Amino acid sequence: MFLLGDRLVTSPSDLRLAATCEFALVRTLDARLGRIAGLPVTDDAMLARVAELGTQHEQRELLRLSARHPGRVLQFPRPAYTLEGLTTAHETTLATLRGDSADVVVQATFFDGGFVGHSDFLERTDDGWLVMDAKLARSGVGPRAPPDRCVCRVPHRGRHPDGTDRPARPGHRRAE
Repeated sequence: MFLLGDRLVTSPSDLRLAATCEFALVRTLDARLGRIAGLPVTDDAMLARVAELGTQHEQRELLRLSARHPGRVLQFPRPAYTLEGLTTAHETTLATLRGDSADVVVQATFFDGGFVGHSDFLERTDDGWLVMDAKLARSGVGPRAPPDRCVCRVPHRGRHPDGTDRPARPGHRRAE
């Protein structure tokens, strides 16, 4: 979670934290608001190694999808964490999902003004877009999979990830 001006923006990590320990989420909020000191960040060799392996796996998955969909993979850079940057990235993501320029979207951004999420991969299927998670959890808090589904559902209140009114039926699976 972070503050964007006077607006609190949450993410799937915050949902995961809330599901694990509501007190930890409220404590994090208090720290973000400056009411208390944040917890010290300590180096964790195991977590660093997990992050490294997750990044390597994501790169292998990108290579696999690029081979499967030559010339049809669109990769977005992480946007600036400003209102304009997140809004533009979200609008670009939706335009891409509605269009026909890509069969795979990498690091799509979903933002509704109060919730932000990035999907590792979205792959076009006959039934819509398949959400694929390639990274291992990068924090020491709980399993990652359940909140990831929220990336496509929460900002659109159950609407399809491409912004249309057709039912949201996003698939979710771990990348191969």
